[in-house]
Amino acid sequence: MIARRAGVFGACLLGGLWPAVATLAAAEDEPVVMLEPLQVEARQWRESARIVPQTVEVLDGRERQGPLWRDFADLATLSPNTQVQQSSVETRLVIRGATAINTGLQDPVGYFVNGVALPLGAMQAPALFALDRIEVLKGPQGTLYGRNTEAGAVRIETRDPEWAPSAEASLSLGMREGAEGWRTLGETIGQVSGALSSRAAVGLAARHAGGEGIHYNQFDGDDDGGARQRWTFSGGLLLELAATTSLSLKSVIERDDQGKRRLRYLTGPAATGRFVTDYDLPAWQDTSSAVHALRIDHDLATSTLSAITGWTDYGRDFQMDRDVSSLETPGTRLRQRDQALSQELRLSGGAADASDPWRWLVGLHAYRQWSDLTFGAGKPWVLRHTRIDQLGVAGFGQLDYRLAPAWRLGFGARLEHSVQDGRQVYREAATTRAYDARLDHGVLLPRLSLSYTPSQSLTLFGSLARGYLPGGYNYSMASDRDSLTYAPEYSWAAEIGAKSSLLDGRAALDLALFYTRTTDKQLLELLPGGATRIDNAAEARSYGLELGLRVRPAPAWTLFANLGLQRAETTRYRLGESDLSGNRLPLAAAYTYTLGARHDSGGDGVFAELRTRGSGPYYFDVRNQVRQDAALRVDAEIGYRWKDLSIALWGRNLFDEAVYERALAVPRGVLVEDGEPRTIGLRVGMAW
Repeated sequence: MIARRAGVFGACLLGGLWPAVATLAAAEDEPVVMLEPLQVEARQWRESARIVPQTVEVLDGRERQGPLWRDFADLATLSPNTQVQQSSVETRLVIRGATAINTGLQDPVGYFVNGVALPLGAMQAPALFALDRIEVLKGPQGTLYGRNTEAGAVRIETRDPEWAPSAEASLSLGMREGAEGWRTLGETIGQVSGALSSRAAVGLAARHAGGEGIHYNQFDGDDDGGARQRWTFSGGLLLELAATTSLSLKSVIERDDQGKRRLRYLTGPAATGRFVTDYDLPAWQDTSSAVHALRIDHDLATSTLSAITGWTDYGRDFQMDRDVSSLETPGTRLRQRDQALSQELRLSGGAADASDPWRWLVGLHAYRQWSDLTFGAGKPWVLRHTRIDQLGVAGFGQLDYRLAPAWRLGFGARLEHSVQDGRQVYREAATTRAYDARLDHGVLLPRLSLSYTPSQSLTLFGSLARGYLPGGYNYSMASDRDSLTYAPEYSWAAEIGAKSSLLDGRAALDLALFYTRTTDKQLLELLPGGATRIDNAAEARSYGLELGLRVRPAPAWTLFANLGLQRAETTRYRLGESDLSGNRLPLAAAYTYTLGARHDSGGDGVFAELRTRGSGPYYFDVRNQVRQDAALRVDAEIGYRWKDLSIALWGRNLFDEAVYERALAVPRGVLVEDGEPRTIGLRVGMAW
């Protein structure tokens, strides 16, 4: 029934989109309505997204905000062949089949907040609010962004302070449907900004989001499982030190407390219904994080010098029921602290227009990271304390040269060297032993691109890049020096595509074909309690197609759609006695799609958005034993704006499509964690 309703909606939307395009083509006498140009900094300089020779998807934080664009999972709406997993254990973005490490410390997708890398990936990413924009860069980005960007990079830029005084506030109240009926949730946001003097401006923003739990625990009758409270603070300071020098200081600080009683048995003797659990132990996860970015830009006669200093601090404390049942077994505990200091210097010059055939950038990057983890699990109780110190340095450069009026050649390379020193103390009953291992990696990460722009409305491009994901430490499963570490993985990725502007700028069509081959692929099995076993004995490949379309048929209307097709599989992989060659990679759906429409004049009157997001079936595990069926969800918002006041009704997953955020096979059955249910709410906002 759900699929039929959503299919009817999708057919109606798609059926209505193409006649609208045809009507636009015929309406030559009407005023031209153009799509707003998208400016990005994917290559560390500002330029139009239309001329970047790679796939870049942009979320405008000022245009798309509110409950439909607050969740990290909404990046999957923006980006085809992308799956977002948000569970009680992790948050991860899977791009083109490149799966992140569940409880590892390295992620194939790099995350950058105001230019500062988040060492622990999406798990460390703050709430998406007070944003200027988000850029999703697909394919290896190591040339400019270094480690942990083998599958791509996500650039999150928070808002700059405004020089004119301004303020915003919003309150959203909602209900979501759980095991015991409807439960409440809410969000409160406040933002202020303005000038302190003619040379200084400051901005502050705060957000609190929380709600009652929707999981019922039948062991003790607790009906508040999965409750969450999240506080986020964002601040920025701009200083014009001189006519040629500016300074920016931005910080994002967050505290997130959430219940972890969310896993349940889908099959086996302990199976329960949706959102019904059976824990005999308390389960929670408390995290705190801070990301500080200090940037100084100085304009020289023919170039710009930029210095970015970053400091990140992340803490995590969780406990969960290891067997996820009422059996009397010990729980699992993790205490984690991670700190990182980074410094980058960049010198860039040249122009993107015809005045200069060259555009170039050179830079140096260095970082130091400290990680402490204490992990306890098992019966008898096993405690592992792991200390990891990392040091890395890199030099990189990039050159973009106009070969001919319509042709541009791009080349970049990064030489990176990192050293990781890890030491683990293992305690079990009367046994205590300590062991250590050093990981010393040096890698060259080149990138080559070629683009052809015969007109302002069309760019054809191709690129080839090397990807790299560092090795790491099995802090939750090691028992000796040999099992403590795993090796890095490497890949080569090729992409060809086209970016076109149609109908006098009222439509944009993007197409990309990609192929990635990975050696020494890091794959894992997830066990109850958050432990993982990581294996390097694999080769993998992924290839596919991505299509994106945006149309602006009228000043207040935007229609959007995207489609992703892919095949992501192991090509050589043995796990114990099993040959898993040819298995699909986890969380890599064969197809994904989005259809949607937005109406917003930017002034007084009605604003609305309606969208569908669909995904084909995919597996959660490397053995391809646990599968998520094809699913489609519908989200919507409709509201009215009077000058500075707005009010809106919104809904997420309106047809209550049942999906799983996480699933794994264990001896007693299949464990699953239910995804977001139907949620509806009311939002009121004010701006001054």
